[in-house]
Amino acid sequence: MTHAAGSVDVAAQPSPGGAVVGNGQIRGDFAFADFRSHATDPSDPTRTLFTHVIVAVNMDQTQAPGGGWQSAPGIRVAIFVDGIRAGENSTTPVLHVESGSDAGYANLALDYGATRDLGAATLHGVFAGTNMLTGQPVEVAADLAWNATGEVVESKDHIHNVDPGSFVGIVHGTSSSRTADASGSVTLGGTNYTEALTHTGTIGTVRAGTHDVDLGAGQLVVQPSPALEGAATPERPTWGGLKARYR
Repeated sequence: MTHAAGSVDVAAQPSPGGAVVGNGQIRGDFAFADFRSHATDPSDPTRTLFTHVIVAVNMDQTQAPGGGWQSAPGIRVAIFVDGIRAGENSTTPVLHVESGSDAGYANLALDYGATRDLGAATLHGVFAGTNMLTGQPVEVAADLAWNATGEVVESKDHIHNVDPGSFVGIVHGTSSSRTADASGSVTLGGTNYTEALTHTGTIGTVRAGTHDVDLGAGQLVVQPSPALEGAATPERPTWGGLKARYR
């Protein structure tokens, strides 16, 4: 998709105390899906398995001062399976997989697209990752489709992120989103972990500006992602809030 971004001052200049100030821009699409289900363990009828799959898509483009737009796709696909038997007080982890670039791994294949009205979106991809319980490398395949169920919600974000004595970041922007159902498959080793419909889902788009101050090294730093700490609710999901929670 093509986005129109507002103008922003991209000049970098020293500020009092030797700090360096930089302005930048962000534009992009995002989507989120949360699948939850439970079933009897086929290998142990006395145990119930609870499955939770998170898919977070952030197809960002960023522009640092004096530079062009740089693609920065961020994907996280996580699979959690926990088991419990009658009489037990807590669940036991059975599987925990993290994959995709936002989890620190490679996006081996990636195709995401959304309609201009945020009515529908699709994700097709293969993502490298790790079984966090065994340390073994894995590959996770995702083939999902989102269909909007709610109206477009407009949101404004104005967020401050402060690391005392080191970094100050400000993000200001707007986002549009719609609640959505997602369906499809997230497969690992031939097993699909998303047989149930989503518990919650979102399709959205964002445009934002960043204002960053490096208080230490005296070099320009434009780091929009750590600054996105906006709150999100199921009724009014925001881009900042979703990134803060699922990145």
